[in-house]
Amino acid sequence: MANLSEIEEAINASEDSKKAFLADPKAFLANYGVEISDEMAEKMSSDLRDVEARQEASKSAGEVEAAGVGIAIRIEF
Repeated sequence: MANLSEIEEAINASEDSKKAFLADPKAFLANYGVEISDEMAEKMSSDLRDVEARQEASKSAGEVEAAGVGIAIRIEF
């Protein structure tokens, strides 16, 4: 199993890898030996869609988009 920093680097390596993660976090993480529940995958997808919506709203409002924004993974117990 890859460590979190390796997974974050893989996700943020390209726009295609970010899109793959956003489309199916469960399958993406499984490629790195990480298993998550369907509920966790849906929560991650939902949270990430919310972030994207806020970024789009900020752009629409004329705010400057930060360059190099990446996805970070946080594990809570």
